[in-house]
Amino acid sequence: MTEFILSGNEVKGGQTLGDINYSVTGGQASKCDVSNEYEGVVLANGNLPQIEHNLVVTLHDLVVTLIDGSVVKIKLDLNSSTTLERDTFEEAGIDLEEVKEVVIPEGVKSIGENCFYCFESLEKVSIPSSVETIGGYAFSYCKNLKTVKLPEALKSIGSYCFNKCVSLDNVTIPSSVETIGRYAFHCCNNLKTLEIREGVKSIGECCFLECSSLDNATIPPSVKTIGDKAFGGCWNLITVKIPKGTEVGDCAFPDRTVINRI
Repeated sequence: MTEFILSGNEVKGGQTLGDINYSVTGGQASKCDVSNEYEGVVLANGNLPQIEHNLVVTLHDLVVTLIDGSVVKIKLDLNSSTTLERDTFEEAGIDLEEVKEVVIPEGVKSIGENCFYCFESLEKVSIPSSVETIGGYAFSYCKNLKTVKLPEALKSIGSYCFNKCVSLDNVTIPSSVETIGRYAFHCCNNLKTLEIREGVKSIGECCFLECSSLDNATIPPSVKTIGDKAFGGCWNLITVKIPKGTEVGDCAFPDRTVINRI
């Protein structure tokens, strides 16, 4: 792996470093790690090059892995920043529809609203233990996201957070979360297993609405309120156990679901 550094707004053309022949316009890239030999690789104003083989480029706070010209993995390096925003990706000129994997570094405490909205190819995201809040619509419409492990320090899951993540098949809500936002897992119609751990107090309105494959849901005694239509349209949820003191909203479950108070 060969490394070279680019600085300022200098325009460098046709320079050779070892086996690497490269040119840069705009100076937006600060560092390149190149694993193969290239001719005329151009990084213009932070936009990613179209290339035939593999390249790893650092743009702003991103380490981006490309294969055959397509982004396949993003590893973030945010230094002292504790909030991850969508602008981080957009300013780097990344085609959000191509990203398959994202690694968020330890130290990030908040994933902002709409951060990964419509990352349609995203299959895997690594969320560190430091994350405490995930904003509204953060992963909405990530239709290929198959699994996500929520950290034990997480306190808040925003509204529509995982809305229409249609490939997601199981979810565990950690005990640190107090409230699951409205429509948080709406239309996750491949979701089959749900574990809500002791400590969660509120399940928002329409939270799991139309999760039509859900057939197993664990609701702990700590849950005090279940919002209107929280499990509406979960036709495969045949039975569910609910604490005696829990307030259950209108149409919270399908009519066919047998509710056992414990």
